[in-house]
Amino acid sequence: MTFADALKAVDSLPLQEQETLFGVLRRKLAGVKSARAQESLPAELADPEEVFELLRQLIADGQVRTAREVLAEAGRRFPGHARIELAQRVLAEGNATPHSFAQPTAAAEIEWLREPPQEYRGKWVALVGNEVVDVADSAAELMDSLESKNLAELPVVQYLAP
Repeated sequence: MTFADALKAVDSLPLQEQETLFGVLRRKLAGVKSARAQESLPAELADPEEVFELLRQLIADGQVRTAREVLAEAGRRFPGHARIELAQRVLAEGNATPHSFAQPTAAAEIEWLREPPQEYRGKWVALVGNEVVDVADSAAELMDSLESKNLAELPVVQYLAP
């Protein structure tokens, strides 16, 4: 089963079970932090897209150094892969530093979530203030869509039960 297949399977589970599984995944990913450079890219990640999923998580967790180690091994595993080479240049020492988003209070988002419009029920929504900046049927779709947006603030992401 690929990482993408696993994400699809997780999307079909109830939200509480999803949170439990994502907690397990985070703990497994935390093990990568302590791995040496050659061991930082798990052998089961045989597809470059799975590598990018791991990189997204590491960067989201502020683990830029570990992301660089993963990219170094990915470069050896997938020589000549254009996106991996681009990611290596972007994350090269001196180019990438942790980004500081404005610290939202989330008060507006919490207020919006108290009585969301019916049209968003059963969907994943991304909010900045009381504005819906994106909506999708699954967490994976929403995260992919949010990656292409240039948001000034980190959105609040929430699943709205039907």
